[in-house]
Amino acid sequence: MAIVKDIIDSVNDSTELYISDVFANIGSEIAVWVADLFALYFILMGLGIWLGWINRDIREVFKKITLVAVVWIVCTSFSVYQALVVDIMTDGPPQLAATITGSNAGSIHETLDETMADVFKATFKAFRGDGWGAQYLLGLAIFIPGLLAVAVALVMIVTAKIAIAVLVAVGPLFIIALVFSSTKRLFEMWLQHLMNFFLVIVLTAAFLALTESLFKSALSKIPESDEIAFSDLAPFVLTAVVIFMLLRKVETLAAGLSGGMSLGGTGLVDYAQGKMGQANRSLNKHGRDYLNRGLNKIRNKRKGGDLKKK
Repeated sequence: MAIVKDIIDSVNDSTELYISDVFANIGSEIAVWVADLFALYFILMGLGIWLGWINRDIREVFKKITLVAVVWIVCTSFSVYQALVVDIMTDGPPQLAATITGSNAGSIHETLDETMADVFKATFKAFRGDGWGAQYLLGLAIFIPGLLAVAVALVMIVTAKIAIAVLVAVGPLFIIALVFSSTKRLFEMWLQHLMNFFLVIVLTAAFLALTESLFKSALSKIPESDEIAFSDLAPFVLTAVVIFMLLRKVETLAAGLSGGMSLGGTGLVDYAQGKMGQANRSLNKHGRDYLNRGLNKIRNKRKGGDLKKK
């Protein structure tokens, strides 16, 4: 049984084709209008330096030219973009997860497939028991918690892979933003989101490696005989629920580590609200200080005038 492996392989093939198609579509457009944009930028900067409106050191100009050249090559050559961005962001998470867990790159698929096979085996064993329908309830009590634990991990991995593919496909648009100071924040946010989904895959694999032995141990405690009671399933059900809750925390943990937003989309909003609150408090504090200073000066001048009159 390799259901999970087939799903993830299908996602990998689809996302790989998607990235190459999108890059081909936007690459030709970028080669035209970005060249005009950079040319206009350097013309205006040179004119400003010549007229004395802009003070730039020759080293700063050389750094800017170098940055523009690197961005241009990365955003217009798919072979370079694939080596520097696509391969790292798509192949990097499973390879890093394999390094952390000490297994091969396909261990995530194998772990989920083995877990699902064990759940099916225990479910069918319960179905073969005696009773007037109770055996089917016992089987469902095994199947549903096990399926939820595997499904949550699979959905998180597939969602993160698709999100990485979309962000990588439109990456040239955000890499270009790195050239200009006013748009550099767009590149930083794009990179934060990429790292968020990158970490979702890595942390999910790490959690699965930790909880795999717990899950199999709880599953092995189900009696081998056909006489299975609901009390025999309690350790397995509780373990599956714990694993389910732990996996749900991976999104929040990845968002906190990357500084991006969670799959629910609240991390960036909370970050922006916090920064706005800090700015507001700082503005109020400095405003009150300036106002108090102004009032004190007015009071001192009035006191000085009154003394002169006397």
